[in-house]
Amino acid sequence: MKTMKKSEVYISTIGVLLIINQLFVLAFTIAGNPINVGGILSIIVGILGGLVAIVYFREKKMIGVAFCLFLIGFTIILADIERAFSSEESDNFVASLLYVVTGVVLVYHSASMAIGLKTGSAKSIVCLAVISILELYLFLAVVRRGDDLTSLDWTNLIMAIEHGAFIFILTRPEMMITSFLRRLRTNSDVLYDSMVSDPEVYVDRNDVSRLTDIGDGPEWTHLDNGPIERETTIGLHSRWTATEMLLQKWKDDERLHLTVRNKGTDSYNIIMSMVVEQTILFKNDEGKVTKIRFYGQEGMFADVKVVAEDEITKGYIDLIRYKAAAAKAKKQS
Repeated sequence: MKTMKKSEVYISTIGVLLIINQLFVLAFTIAGNPINVGGILSIIVGILGGLVAIVYFREKKMIGVAFCLFLIGFTIILADIERAFSSEESDNFVASLLYVVTGVVLVYHSASMAIGLKTGSAKSIVCLAVISILELYLFLAVVRRGDDLTSLDWTNLIMAIEHGAFIFILTRPEMMITSFLRRLRTNSDVLYDSMVSDPEVYVDRNDVSRLTDIGDGPEWTHLDNGPIERETTIGLHSRWTATEMLLQKWKDDERLHLTVRNKGTDSYNIIMSMVVEQTILFKNDEGKVTKIRFYGQEGMFADVKVVAEDEITKGYIDLIRYKAAAAKAKKQS
């Protein structure tokens, strides 16, 4: 049985809360409280959308977060747009208009996030905070005046708690979507690390299968204690540097944990470390793998060239260096 990642649990929780929220509104409506057409549509969209988020989007963090924020914003617009522009609801005009505006902002930012524009989830979280504070204020204002609490007042309190729960979930490290510029900065840092380590570094084609299939085998070393289940190393080859990839399979985590470090010394420096969400192979016209791209979290990625030993053209100096490096590696092993 596959263990759900934290992001999957969080997205599923948002979906469940959306469904509970709309069922709660539906119960009040059945009890005789008035509701407009937009409110009815909000109930339908919230329940169906919550189910879709749980079933189809829980495994896709970026799209899942964007879809949940879209649902929250769209249901808010449906429920309040008629009240915001109704002359009969003039007392609630400011509050309803603020609801609609924040709902529009949530829809806009969720759409921008889904298509990869320069935005993250932070602005949407601020909108949720504004809504939650407004709902809590409306409830406390009635309490302070000493008026009898109506079903609408209790609804405001419950909505404030629910939107507070959304904020808590979306601010978890596993759920935060950083801005485009920050993701770009992360990619630049990884590319810089790759260049300063050695842009000519490559992995032998015979080791490609070990990078794409992390199933257990004799090359893995099993660890009894700690969070790591097993690990193995794959050599990275280049003219000047001696580096290797440390591959780890953590307990209760199906993803590959990859660390690039130097080797052949008593201590080592970590050049790069990432959790691999997806591995893509690039092939030439002959069907041979020429490059591997590892995608990590928050848009981070790293490329490693793939070369077979017989494909390398060596001059006299390179041949001497290669022989010397091979002899040194054999002596150290």
